[in-house]
Amino acid sequence: MPLANEQGVLLITDPPKSMEFGVDILSYTTGDSFQGMSCIPAGFHLCYYNVGISNRQGFFFYIPSTPTHACVIKQNTDVSEFRHDRLGSVIPTSAIIVRAYDKYNEQILAHNQMTEEQLNNLQEAIHRGQFNQGLGPYPLDQVRMQDLP
Repeated sequence: MPLANEQGVLLITDPPKSMEFGVDILSYTTGDSFQGMSCIPAGFHLCYYNVGISNRQGFFFYIPSTPTHACVIKQNTDVSEFRHDRLGSVIPTSAIIVRAYDKYNEQILAHNQMTEEQLNNLQEAIHRGQFNQGLGPYPLDQVRMQDLP
């Protein structure tokens, strides 16, 4: 299934199972196939996690409100750039944020060690739906930001 406009994906490479993982106000315990979250609405979000007895850690990320061009994921950044397909037309897409999990330090790294080509291959795989089984949907039915005080 293609990604919808104004929704994003947070992909975590090599996450451990049984990690406490949350975005915004809801958290979960991850399973064997967990790889991140999809259908994240536009805006700023807080991702937080905890492995074992370590302290809870987290980071903020941003999903643009009107993504109108294809994302090209650059190393060490969450900012989407634009590109055109071979015919010169603009490809609509959503924000895709890729973060790697460091097993030794038990943390999600702020900067990826992947090449630009590897990150672009991950982006293409997400658009083809290859990660659908490992991406949990953002719980839009449970979190309605306009309902919060």
